[in-house]
Amino acid sequence: MKLLSGFGRLVKSIIGWLFLIVFGGTGVYGLLDGKRDEPAVVVVCLLLAGIGVLLIVSARRDKKRAAARDEEETQYRRRQEEQARERAERERREAVPFVAVECPGCGAVARVRRGGVGRCEYCGTVLDGNLREQARSPQRPGHGTGERKSE
Repeated sequence: MKLLSGFGRLVKSIIGWLFLIVFGGTGVYGLLDGKRDEPAVVVVCLLLAGIGVLLIVSARRDKKRAAARDEEETQYRRRQEEQARERAERERREAVPFVAVECPGCGAVARVRRGGVGRCEYCGTVLDGNLREQARSPQRPGHGTGERKSE
């Protein structure tokens, strides 16, 4: 479609230039000739030259409109792609919700993806997202008292 419309604009422009050059030149020559035998021929030539100018202007206007339409389509596609990415990210986040897991090492509550594994930000104990209040960690002295380890 774009190739055809681009070709159509080119043909319209070429025909316009041909009309302008041939009939405009003939009309101007008839005006400057001074014989004034056929004023109707001069008028017709100048009218056809005017049609040539209209074709040229129309082809240029069509080109600008096509460029604006292409830009709008590009922006529309970008918005659609961005919305699709946001929707996929939102669905991904909602598909794997977080669970609150209490750390057996220090008693802190951490957010871990359901079914995933995380670490306690205070004591470093590995937390299991499948178990709500347990974690895989060897008990170390001082852990499990509910106090957070200060660094």
